[in-house]
Amino acid sequence: MIEILNLNKAFENVQAVKGLDLTIAGGELFGFLGPNGAGMTALMSTHTLEIAQEICHRIGIINRGTLIQSGTIESLQKAARHDGNLEEIFLKIVSEERE
Repeated sequence: MIEILNLNKAFENVQAVKGLDLTIAGGELFGFLGPNGAGMTALMSTHTLEIAQEICHRIGIINRGTLIQSGTIESLQKAARHDGNLEEIFLKIVSEERE
């Protein structure tokens, strides 16, 4: 198991990760997604959404250093009120966050 509590990471004047709390069970594959500059590279990420959708048990979406959504593909679809693929769900959730 991996447990992260209140993780913060800054690069010069950019806060890449802000107060991240996350628990990942043993054997679980967890993928981070986010727009460029969202803070994912400070952790571990994938840029191939199809692969993330196929192999990850849960997905976390980071925007401006903050984990804004986390869950299974099905729970992210429910949160986005959209039954599309991970790319469509990601774009909807991030665009709603900007509004």
